[in-house]
Amino acid sequence: MVSTCVFTVTVNDTEPPVLSCINATVALDASGNASIVATDILSGAPADNCSIATVALSRSSFTCADQGSVTVIVTATDGSGNVSTCNAVVTITDPFPASLSAGPDDEICITSPAYTITGATAVNMSLLWTTSGSGTFSVPTALNPVYTRGAADLTSVTLTLTGIKVSGCPVTLSDAMTLSFAGLPVANAGADRDLCSGTASVTLADAAATNGTVAWTTSGNGTFSDPLAANPVYTFGSSDTGPVTLTLTVTSPECGTSADNVVVTFTSAPMSDAGPDAATCSSAIGYQVAGASHAGGTVTWITGGNGTFDNAAVDNPYYTFGSADYASGSVTLTMEVAGGGTCGTVTSNAVITINPLPVIQITDLENISCAGLTDGEVHLASSAGLAPYMYSLMR
Repeated sequence: MVSTCVFTVTVNDTEPPVLSCINATVALDASGNASIVATDILSGAPADNCSIATVALSRSSFTCADQGSVTVIVTATDGSGNVSTCNAVVTITDPFPASLSAGPDDEICITSPAYTITGATAVNMSLLWTTSGSGTFSVPTALNPVYTRGAADLTSVTLTLTGIKVSGCPVTLSDAMTLSFAGLPVANAGADRDLCSGTASVTLADAAATNGTVAWTTSGNGTFSDPLAANPVYTFGSSDTGPVTLTLTVTSPECGTSADNVVVTFTSAPMSDAGPDAATCSSAIGYQVAGASHAGGTVTWITGGNGTFDNAAVDNPYYTFGSADYASGSVTLTMEVAGGGTCGTVTSNAVITINPLPVIQITDLENISCAGLTDGEVHLASSAGLAPYMYSLMR
């Protein structure tokens, strides 16, 4: 005897798929877009005991806004509806670098009408030059254009290079350089000098230099305390006996050089000799100066009294006494010699004594026997004048 029964066997798939994510780096294209598929961030195909129905990504497209790290979720679903997920970190990069530089600051001479930019650099940029002044660029979109100065470009101008990125994610960069305008060099060695012979040195205090570096040179063999200073002290050398030319040169790297000279000449030191002291009688109306001499300057005679010279500018003038000269009994005559350059003035004196006339007095008459005879004695005395006295009798 056989018995049978019927029953239903239900097979359930409860095992989820097996999948493993890996991190990835994705480069954007020139337009700033990128995309991925599942295989880009899975270590291998998802596995399942039955079958994989679908594999989905939380996102697969990227733009410039996503640069950096983005977490992408991978979801695998098998035929039974079992689900597994894993996470991958996707790094979004822009492989199109961009850079620009306006170049270093520079300086040109103030007389230069234009400047050629040579130090600018740019990568992956569309360019535009602008200025803070009023000049113009030959081609404002060129990397190294020629800049022509404008009326407002007086001392300096800022030239700015702005770039917009061409390939890759949009970026705007800018950089600037300062273009300065150097003034013309000016050299002023100061006024020529006339110095007294024997002067050891001269300070060039009135020299001036602008817009450049200084260098002093000499036609002689003296030395400068600092030949690179605007106002050095020059010490004369052994051969600096005649005119010495000192040259100040001011050099500008942008504008060239300027030079100026100061000529130093030497004047002999003055000498004054008013001659010897002298004496004369009060009956004289004046005195002829004798034995006076001078050198190295111009003469001026000066009196200590109130007389006058017939020519106060010669060595040996005639001096006419004044009333004060007679009253004081003497007068000092001074020869003043004014030297040239820095030699100053020297003087010499001669004292002229004015002696009064002698006064004769009869002090006594003795032994006179008769008028008209010569047998008597006359006793005389003198005063004033200048002893010794000499007498003579007249009848």
